Amino acid sequence: MKKFFLFIVNTMILVLPLAAITPEALLSKTENMVDKMYGDLKVISNTSISAVKVSEVRAYFSDKYFVTRDQNSPNEFKRIGYKNQYDTDISVGRYVEEFYDMFRDRDFADFSFNFKRKEANLIKEPEFKKGEASPKLVQVIVQKVYFRKGNPFEILEDTLIIALQKMKVQKWANKTSVHHIGDYEIEAILDIEQMEMNAALAYNSGRYDKAYQIYRSIIERYPKEGNPYYRMAVMLYKKKYGLHMKKRERERLILGYLDKAIKHGSYSTRECADNMRYWITC
Repeated sequence: MKKFFLFIVNTMILVLPLAAITPEALLSKTENMVDKMYGDLKVISNTSISAVKVSEVRAYFSDKYFVTRDQNSPNEFKRIGYKNQYDTDISVGRYVEEFYDMFRDRDFADFSFNFKRKEANLIKEPEFKKGEASPKLVQVIVQKVYFRKGNPFEILEDTLIIALQKMKVQKWANKTSVHHIGDYEIEAILDIEQMEMNAALAYNSGRYDKAYQIYRSIIERYPKEGNPYYRMAVMLYKKKYGLHMKKRERERLILGYLDKAIKHGSYSTRECADNMRYWITC
């Protein structure tokens, strides 16, 4: 009976919704996952570990840690002296193979690899109704160090965006990254997604003016992105920004932003914007 009770309790913990888990627990779980991911990269780089073990880690790496195996990863290899044929980001699977081959190249026999996780932040965007935008993402910064003959010669800071529901990486980038954003021209790491993360982090820390300005800079560069319009409408409605505005001016801006969010946003953004428009006009 006692064992059955423990089984029920453990099962309940596994199915708890994200909103029921404390932010500290979410961050701890995410940090553990990231440590395991980079620990596996360290295993792949270690030529003294058995080939069977390394092969096993390589085989499950993409599926274990990433939302999709075809998503982008940074192509930093030319920067550290290991040439490859790619001039843009590469898939996660290709990254692992390039990483593995580099440490087994005779010219790189004196290379080694280590890492240090630096910080992690829950991402929560401005919300119209409580619970609408509960933390679903975590941004983690990891310092990745390449050594030659035991001396560090290249240090890169990786930015990881973790999808909490799946507990997998949905974005992985560093300063060597180049991204394709839909039909836009190639952009550096400060792309739409990264800018939105920066805005959300500013909002979380109470820097509302900064958050609003970042959202506005996104739509100036990418006017067909729907989410920033919605977030700015929320901030104006909740008086997190624009306190100097007259009531009529603020209302005009809010409705204008909501209309553009409905026109250009994803399904979830359109749904939230449409709901907000209904409540403030009826």
